Amino acid sequence: MIDINETFYKPSEIAKKLNVTRQKIYGDINLGILECVKVGQTIRITEQQLLKYLNKGTVKHDK
Repeated sequence: MIDINETFYKPSEIAKKLNVTRQKIYGDINLGILECVKVGQTIRITEQQLLKYLNKGTVKHDK
């Protein structure tokens, strides 16, 4: 469930934070890799969705 008090980001804001293109963010949304909230035609990504997305890319290195 989405918390209305949670921080919401535009795809362009996420792209800027991660130093990737907006097309990369929209592509990952379309592939289902990055979850989002859609209200009408507006797409927003919550803080929790962003963290989940980033954790998917986390790689553990065994030493």
